[in-house]
Amino acid sequence: MASLACWLAVAGLVSFQGQPGVISDRVVRIRPELPPGTEWLYRGQVSENYQSGQAEYSRGYRLETRALALGDRQGKRTVAILTQLREKENSRAANAPLPAATTTLQLCGIDELGRLQDASADAGISLAAHAMTERGMFLEVPPGGITMGDIWETTETGMPVTRWQATGRETVQGIPCLKIEGEQVTAEWQLPRADRPAWRRAETVWLGLRNGVAAKVERILERREPARDATSETRVVRYELDSSIQYPVALLADRTRDIDQAWNLSRAAAPLLRGGGTADAYTALIKKSEMMMEAPSASPYRAAIVQVRRSLESARKGELPPPDIKTVTWTAPSANPPIAGALAAGRPAPDFVTPFIKGGTGSANLGTWKDRALLLAFVQPGTPVAEQVLLACKEWKALAGDNLTVVVLAVKSDARSLDRLARDTSFKTPVLDGSGLRISYAVESTPRLVLLDARHQCLGIYDGWGFETRLDCGQEIIRMLQPKAPAR
Repeated sequence: MASLACWLAVAGLVSFQGQPGVISDRVVRIRPELPPGTEWLYRGQVSENYQSGQAEYSRGYRLETRALALGDRQGKRTVAILTQLREKENSRAANAPLPAATTTLQLCGIDELGRLQDASADAGISLAAHAMTERGMFLEVPPGGITMGDIWETTETGMPVTRWQATGRETVQGIPCLKIEGEQVTAEWQLPRADRPAWRRAETVWLGLRNGVAAKVERILERREPARDATSETRVVRYELDSSIQYPVALLADRTRDIDQAWNLSRAAAPLLRGGGTADAYTALIKKSEMMMEAPSASPYRAAIVQVRRSLESARKGELPPPDIKTVTWTAPSANPPIAGALAAGRPAPDFVTPFIKGGTGSANLGTWKDRALLLAFVQPGTPVAEQVLLACKEWKALAGDNLTVVVLAVKSDARSLDRLARDTSFKTPVLDGSGLRISYAVESTPRLVLLDARHQCLGIYDGWGFETRLDCGQEIIRMLQPKAPAR
């Protein structure tokens, strides 16, 4: 009988008083167990769908995320979370390419209740505008344990509270789990307002009873436009634990090395990417990143180094780096931000309000050019490529006449460079401050051209500059100018 009791205790089917991570008929006490060197690998999918009026949009991604326990750092148990999102080949919208893969790397402190904590107020980065950081494998639980049916709340700065409830016990891939369901919702979801959108997040986590780390996560994000009852956007995230392993010292050292090098490289790159720098400074850091890449025994976390190097290369050429570029974040931002109206071909362009720099007074939005086709040109003044882009825009404007309005959005408000650009190209066109639109228009690098029809539906998105970009954008403008066949 004694041996049977011991077996049941090991299996987690009965509990002894005060023993964490073990479950009884009444109370479940779960604590995240994070032995240093343990890595959890998850794989799954992300789907996004948009439908509003006559515009529809759908995209799918493959999701892979790793959580590696690093032990104590700065007095906190620390995990490194690497998330990679790869767009499925058959889900791309025409003329709206996204990077084939986006990457984020975060370092997060985590307390005994599963709460992700800020570890440093001045450090933090997201690696790409389209990247997502997936932290749903860790869930904050109440300190006194959980009884089936219990409800508790967790808070995030600037966000609605999330209400959680323990709803059942299930086994996922042989792992005994507590099924926990949560909901986070804005007040406008029940009472729509005309001045702001509404969103709702529904999340289900299958939390492992033995280690307090999720074996499976499902999340549904829904968004409604202002003053609307119908859902316009939906994002569904699903992933499961693929494997879990505790690395020996040598393999852990490879991973830790890549994580720390990415962190140090990003801190050195941040001043350059925020405020500009000399060509020599960019070159020195790029060479340093290349040396890091030459080290043997590469780990998956080296993708963060690659991302920073690409940002440095773009900045050296005078192109715009990803917004808020930093490589590793110690902060704990929301893993579930509200869905924003994404820019994509076939969808309405996100509206904006931004001031004129030239060619007007006050501020402008899309309504300023109501019923007029627009070519939005995001450029960085003072770079040679900006002049080439404006000369092409001048040609397209001459071809289209009043059927097309070109609007330049400067990502830096450099009056001297803008004056020189207008003088060298002899092209007078409205210039707006585009620095605040880098997220809503997903401006990872410049130039970026966005073509909108007279209803301000997005017809095409063109990144970078070269023969193909010029040809593709010009052909789309010609197609837009062709008269439409009457409907039969």
